[in-house]
Amino acid sequence: NMNPKGMAIDPAVLNLANRDSSAYAVRVGYEGIKDLKISAAYSSTDEDGQLSIQNVAASGQSKLYTEAWWNYGFVGAPGADSYNVTAEYNAGFAKLGIYYTDATVRPTAVANNKELTEVTLTASKPFGPLETTLAYISTDATTGNTNVNANGARYDSVQAYLSLNF
Repeated sequence: NMNPKGMAIDPAVLNLANRDSSAYAVRVGYEGIKDLKISAAYSSTDEDGQLSIQNVAASGQSKLYTEAWWNYGFVGAPGADSYNVTAEYNAGFAKLGIYYTDATVRPTAVANNKELTEVTLTASKPFGPLETTLAYISTDATTGNTNVNANGARYDSVQAYLSLNF
């Protein structure tokens, strides 16, 4: 059921003790040096919120400035305090990026504390209408459960993206 005020899920309709969830985020950036962009962001969500601040159709991804490159669901969770530092540089041969995200989740209504540290390095290059990106992602996550690649174990992944612009 949707909230009559817009595209939001209403906790009252879901019988979640009528607690609304909210978040705030700030970001500052600098683009004064040719081909270099840097930014820093911070976000915080309600500790007693019942729902995550996220796109429910996109596997937990939020629009908060601190969203991780690959591991969604942390920065928008109730009780999350997160920050992100990003640097992107157009080196001519490729666009290079480094993205650092840190999220600490301490909700009051649920005993589901978790932490995430994610560092992502990217290199992107267009070839006509084909956009290519190579990403290295290093993740350290504690989630309080026994998921593979969780529970405090650092894990690394390499991803390749090919996007055709038409």
